[in-house]
Amino acid sequence: MLSTTTTTTDFATVTDAALSKAKEHYSATDFKPSGKSKGAALYVKHVADTAMPVTKGEITFVGFAPEQVLAKLLDLDTRKEWDKGFEGAEFLERFDEESGIVHSKQEGALFVSGRDFSIAYRVYREDGFIISLQTSIEDERASPIPGRVRGHLTVAAWFLKKVDNGTEVVYITHVNPSGTVPGAVLRLVAGETPAITGCLYDVMRKKNDREKEQRPLKTNP
Repeated sequence: MLSTTTTTTDFATVTDAALSKAKEHYSATDFKPSGKSKGAALYVKHVADTAMPVTKGEITFVGFAPEQVLAKLLDLDTRKEWDKGFEGAEFLERFDEESGIVHSKQEGALFVSGRDFSIAYRVYREDGFIISLQTSIEDERASPIPGRVRGHLTVAAWFLKKVDNGTEVVYITHVNPSGTVPGAVLRLVAGETPAITGCLYDVMRKKNDREKEQRPLKTNP
């Protein structure tokens, strides 16, 4: 059951609104290809009056079930393995295993200060999808950090769908880094953000391969 005393805004209202935005982007047909990385197809969609475009990464995690991918997404202790911009996060509140509020930190780039975010995260299961969603939320416990700029995450959503050979993964993000950020850095971030889909698959695949190699061979009696 969700707490009613942990945040200055309504958790369910904020996350449901972000889910609606994520679904709109998922169904949109105006994304433009922006490249490929580690097997993932990358896309961007420019939005009026925002410096950062909406980004999308698509890839199939062959041999992995949606719940396996979700477990890795929710494991903040190992996120640095596949998201190099992630510096860490502090849990402000955990409502259950799949929802809560965190205060996260992202590394800076070039001469740009690092960012921090007050984030609500929540997992939805509907229409054959598992959707792991994050969005900014106001919380007085997420105090400003000296030397950092508070960013605003409009939405970050992982759409996981079971397919015959594994899990179809679509990762959609739209973030306002706030403050002054050079165009070159914005373009860099717009490319790196959706590319973490391929990074995550690469990490999971290599770990799975290592575990297979370490298993003792079965011998006939």
